[in-house]
Amino acid sequence: MPKRLLYCLLLMGLIVGLSILGPILERKKKENDGSRNTVSVAPGGFNALFRLLHVTNKEPIRLWQHSMMLLDAKKQQTMWLMEPDISFFSNGTYYEKHLRALVSNGSNLIFILPPFNQKDDIAQINRWFNLKLITREMPFSPTIEVNSYFPSRHISSLLYNRPPKGEEEWQQKKLQARKVIEESQRWFKRRSRGRLKSILTEHRLQLTGWDNKLLKQAEILLETRSHIPLILRIPYGKGSITVFANSEYLENSQLAYADNAALAVALSERNPSPKTLFEVRSAGFDDNRDIVSYLATSRGILILITLLLGLSAFCIWLSAQPIRKKLYTAKSDERFFTQEVFIDALASHYQSTENWGELYEKFTRMFRLQVEQKISTNVTFQEQLTLIAQNPFYEVTLADLKTCFESPPPQSEADFIRLSQHLLTVQGKVNRYEQQPTHPSQLSISNAG
Repeated sequence: MPKRLLYCLLLMGLIVGLSILGPILERKKKENDGSRNTVSVAPGGFNALFRLLHVTNKEPIRLWQHSMMLLDAKKQQTMWLMEPDISFFSNGTYYEKHLRALVSNGSNLIFILPPFNQKDDIAQINRWFNLKLITREMPFSPTIEVNSYFPSRHISSLLYNRPPKGEEEWQQKKLQARKVIEESQRWFKRRSRGRLKSILTEHRLQLTGWDNKLLKQAEILLETRSHIPLILRIPYGKGSITVFANSEYLENSQLAYADNAALAVALSERNPSPKTLFEVRSAGFDDNRDIVSYLATSRGILILITLLLGLSAFCIWLSAQPIRKKLYTAKSDERFFTQEVFIDALASHYQSTENWGELYEKFTRMFRLQVEQKISTNVTFQEQLTLIAQNPFYEVTLADLKTCFESPPPQSEADFIRLSQHLLTVQGKVNRYEQQPTHPSQLSISNAG
């Protein structure tokens, strides 16, 4: 496989990997923060409730990340609405009709509302289903003794145990957010229905009950010992609407206390249906949360096939392209020019021609020039060799020197190697002491000339 094709495929794999990993990491961040939704594992979330009912229900439950308009009104289902966001309470006419059709045909809606900022949500529920729900606030108490009227199990008390340092952290966050709240309060009053008001204002946790004066058709499922209703189930057509405005008792950090978990199971058993859903779309969890989920849809499959065909065509085209030769400029090996370098280059050239005599002549010519440069040119070459042999610093004999220049030309590769090795040995002895002072006899001869 060509390297450029391999690099292209690696780049494509990196892009796809980041596209998959990015949304997954974003979802994990939402699951771990305190966003108070069904998938959040933070102390204030409701993931434990979802997992509890997933184990206890006879039929499996799942998260509903689509719009409510996609639910089939003719099929019976139970939907848990855990602190639904303002986006859930839409004012659309068709949306209202669809919700009424869901409940009328046998579906059950369980509204778990927070004990703060309930006014607008309850008003919308009243308008949708022609109800007259009215809340009443009671001072907060960690433990509530209750009477239950569930057919499956008995609930005797609820407990809210604030996590350690919770009050201290609450006050600190309130001080940090006070300036922001004061600056944005006017904008909130104009643009929202009060839903966006922060709980970090002068809010104090309170227990929320229901006023039962106007609830003749409501079924009380849970009430205080003083007979103040806490959970109401209101029949509507073939289905029902259940409201509980104290969501703190079903948080992850509170579900293990007293009968809080038993209350959740009792609510689920009171509204049995073939399908149970948890709505999370209003909390910001879209169905196509990552590229894998999107590619599983029909449109995603079409896009995937198109991309694969385009990638295959590109790979075929890239493989068919001619490989271009790499243009470069030869660089020196940064060695100093020496006799050995010259011999090596020359031998590479003449080895193919096998002209050993001419190659050896090149050897001796360079050595002859070195000898003439060392000794005065006023004497013959034979006298120059004699002076070199008489110089004790060179440690060569006259016979060795004459062998280098008077031997017959080599006729074979073996002769060339033998003569060139001898020549290099003699030449090395001469060059080794070229910096030494000149012999007195050499000086006398040079001066005499």
